[in-house]
Amino acid sequence: MSGRTITPLPLRLIAAFALLMAQIGTAFADDSRYDKILAAKHLVVGAQEGTAPFGYIDDKGQVAGWAVDLSRLLHAVIEKKM
Repeated sequence: MSGRTITPLPLRLIAAFALLMAQIGTAFADDSRYDKILAAKHLVVGAQEGTAPFGYIDDKGQVAGWAVDLSRLLHAVIEKKM
């Protein structure tokens, strides 16, 4: 072993979610960016599909993974503001 401590996946997901929420707060604080999203009623997010568990194609041929889940959450938060 290299002596590195590996952070458990749930803790990493919580940290990633916290960072995402911080970014959302920053986006909302910047009126021009937020206003553009609201005016366009269009938001583009992305995730790499070959990086399971972050983003991948599932057995049904649909994109999946926690990055996809976070993207959908971001969409839901912004959609409430529209």
